[in-house]
Amino acid sequence: KVIKAFAECFRGKKDVTLTIVGEGEEKAKLQQITHAENVSSQVYLPGSLDRQRTAEIVSNSDNLICYSTLETFGVPIIEAWACGLSTIVTTTAGVIQDTFHEKFGVAVPPGDFGKLKHALLFVYDHRTDYDKDFIADFALRHFSEMEVCNRLIEMYCSPGMKHNW
Repeated sequence: KVIKAFAECFRGKKDVTLTIVGEGEEKAKLQQITHAENVSSQVYLPGSLDRQRTAEIVSNSDNLICYSTLETFGVPIIEAWACGLSTIVTTTAGVIQDTFHEKFGVAVPPGDFGKLKHALLFVYDHRTDYDKDFIADFALRHFSEMEVCNRLIEMYCSPGMKHNW
């Protein structure tokens, strides 16, 4: 769906590209879709990459799209925020339930192709409006290792918690 929405929004715009990192049984199908949609020169499918190369791709991007039906937590979303990237995410991503704000990008319902296309165009048109420092600072303040550890300690040491350690 992301490739098809991308094609409808950006086909022929040489300055707009889509990179999908990962390997799996769907890769051949995704390649077929890029050819059928006439965007194979704009959509890159590099396959499975090591962490360093994936981090380079994310940090050099303008936006991260996490358009999955169910995303239990959303580590890639947090990693993108840590790089200051705006995001297009589905409303079912666990990480956005209490934290998402329009300053981070756009949240769309899974399966709503029209809203996905609208989100792609909106984020592209407003790509320079997102405050990368604000987004990265938010990620650091809420999801850094120290912050997560502090929250876990707070939860486990709160009154009413039975401690067996």
